[in-house]
Amino acid sequence: MVDAVLLELEGVVFDTRELRRKALRDALLEQGLAPTHDPDRLDGFAPRAAAQAALGHQGIPHDEVLTDLIALRAERAFAASLATGGTALCEGALDFVREAAAVARLAVVTRAKRADAESMLRLASLREFFAMVVSADDVLDTKPSSETHLLAIERLGRQRPLMVGQVIAIEDGEPGIRAARAAGLRCIAVGPLAAHVAMEADAYVALLIGQTIRTLDQLSTPGQERVQ
Repeated sequence: MVDAVLLELEGVVFDTRELRRKALRDALLEQGLAPTHDPDRLDGFAPRAAAQAALGHQGIPHDEVLTDLIALRAERAFAASLATGGTALCEGALDFVREAAAVARLAVVTRAKRADAESMLRLASLREFFAMVVSADDVLDTKPSSETHLLAIERLGRQRPLMVGQVIAIEDGEPGIRAARAAGLRCIAVGPLAAHVAMEADAYVALLIGQTIRTLDQLSTPGQERVQ
């Protein structure tokens, strides 16, 4: 039985892909750097990790200050975009969250800053469905570290005993999948992922349309069908 579901907001509940891509691209341009990276390869990365990877793609030696500056500018641009235009819900996410919250505890485990996560949930009137939000501000190491997931499990356990086997995670990219697996959780990957990335999860669905906790539980159970 699934007692708790840990969801990444970005790419699972909200479609922030283009906002993140534009924010990183603009941050690089502000530093006089023409983006040369493949944006598909950085989807699902935390802003600092994405900035570091983008710089590495250009052959720029590791520079902590430059990486931090680009990441900070990308974060500010992303927050500004949310404030002015918001972001769309991923297809099927609204129905899934509402139905899932009726049978299990939901928690956000996101690479986004707390202010951005709370803003997205508030604008979509979804905050009431989540028992808690664990954001990038709450941990020292973001995904692929398991810290975010483990912290959510620990906090949920304070409310009511919770076993790892009763938890599933839903993630949108390689860092999140690896973080969930490192925490000992079954993980369902969602979204337009490369096959080699999707295969790192226990199961894969292109969209949450028509999905329920029961179907995801069955899909991610060892020996069951892994892809829908």
